[in-house]
Amino acid sequence: MMVMNPIEKESQWPAKPADINNEEAELDRVEVVRLIAQCLEDFGLPQSAESLENESGISALSTSVKVFRQCILAGNWDELENVLESLGKFRSEEDYRNARFVLYRQYYLELLESGQKIEALSSLRKKLEPCCGQREQLKELSLLVICKTPEELRRRAKWNGVESRAEVLRAVQSYIPSSVMLPEKRLQALLRQAMMYQKDSAQYPYTKQSHLSLLEDLEYSNDRIPTVASRVLTKHKDEVWFVQFSHNGKWLVSASKDRTIIVWDVEKLRKSDDQSEAMLYTLEGQEDPLSFLSWSPDDSLLCCGNDKVIRMWSMETGTNVHSLEKHTDRVTACAWLNESS
Repeated sequence: MMVMNPIEKESQWPAKPADINNEEAELDRVEVVRLIAQCLEDFGLPQSAESLENESGISALSTSVKVFRQCILAGNWDELENVLESLGKFRSEEDYRNARFVLYRQYYLELLESGQKIEALSSLRKKLEPCCGQREQLKELSLLVICKTPEELRRRAKWNGVESRAEVLRAVQSYIPSSVMLPEKRLQALLRQAMMYQKDSAQYPYTKQSHLSLLEDLEYSNDRIPTVASRVLTKHKDEVWFVQFSHNGKWLVSASKDRTIIVWDVEKLRKSDDQSEAMLYTLEGQEDPLSFLSWSPDDSLLCCGNDKVIRMWSMETGTNVHSLEKHTDRVTACAWLNESS
């Protein structure tokens, strides 16, 4: 097994340093061809991908990587050891051990499911134990031998059987340099990132184009900014200091000097002039007027505060599910991390 040297280039095809500030700088030809070939395979065009690879002399994946993928997806575990060694480079010794653990855990569970308990225990001792860094985890795996049915095994191991092979491949891929084994659907991911950049930089939907497309750049347009009020909401009893739509666009929330929060159903606001019908929740309990609100990334929670307490409200029940009371003075703002929920 080869471990990457920090100063060693990852790719078997050395890439030129990219000048990201120069719009006329050439993209790395090898990387682009590999990405296109992979994308053609993903789109069900294997002959086109093969033709591109033959004409360019560049393969999206090396032969050893292709065999490695096939071994995992087909469950050819007897060949895996040699294929794993032939891959070459891992980022570190720890990544190499982690990759082996993920692979041989799947092999062990498949042996148990097929009733080959002696072979499974042998694999546990010879393959899994050397690469398992947590004894408790090894103990939990060994106890799975007592499972009486495949259903019990799957439930206790939180495992989906043979269907887990694709997940195993994705997990192992995270330990292998991307220059050796391209991340799945890499070109599609880059194109989605490009579209999101266009969307953010052009302030979509305030653009000349009514929909996102890879075929042209979005252009900001003042004419698309709403200038006519479609609804005037009058249910608060004092000044409204903050409004915000949820990320999914289903709800509008308003915070007022009257110390209340109103969550509005946007679809009902569109269809009906009856404001009361569109009021999903009226949230009360703040001691001071409200000047900010913040939606969780999945829109399941709404937090607010302007006194010393941050209150978190459930959008499922409309109730205060948690209060954070560690501040000693007014809380004037809060925000959620993108990964939080």
